[in-house]
Amino acid sequence: MSDYPHVHIGTGGESEELKVSKTTAAEYCRWVETEDGQWETLCGNVFELSEGSPTDNDMAFCCYCGRTLKEVRFVEKRDE
Repeated sequence: MSDYPHVHIGTGGESEELKVSKTTAAEYCRWVETEDGQWETLCGNVFELSEGSPTDNDMAFCCYCGRTLKEVRFVEKRDE
């Protein structure tokens, strides 16, 4: 069994597994914006804002686990 917690983040209908070290996971909670504008948290929750991002709304800490919040904005894939 691995010493790392696993995080599943949906991207375009596919699931991508990320390994996060215990030290890193304890330092912050990553919030990933979905295509629908919701925010999936590293600690396993989903949050929705009526406008803007967590940073735009002066959110510095995860309201679920209390860790420092780091956001990852959704970037739409372009057809080349």
